[in-house]
Amino acid sequence: RVSDILPSGNLWPDLPRRELDDLLNRDIVILDFSFLNGRYGRFAVILARFPDSDDAFTTACGGEVVCRKLDDLKEKRELPILGAISYNEKYYDLT
Repeated sequence: RVSDILPSGNLWPDLPRRELDDLLNRDIVILDFSFLNGRYGRFAVILARFPDSDDAFTTACGGEVVCRKLDDLKEKRELPILGAISYNEKYYDLT
């Protein structure tokens, strides 16, 4: 079904949301994501978990570099993947 592939409404509404600042420079396992459009442009709502946990959570990031890298990872079918989001006073990055 289309609704199984393309989400509508709230993404993963039953999961806790973590602020991006609390996750910076910490390893997370990125399980999935979806792009949404907001007041400041496109952003990713990310479904993730910590490497040592099975408990998933969501976070959001609108950084262009992060969104581009997420797009590339999904295109290459590399999800789930271990990574960390960082901020260097100029832009957010995903490594």
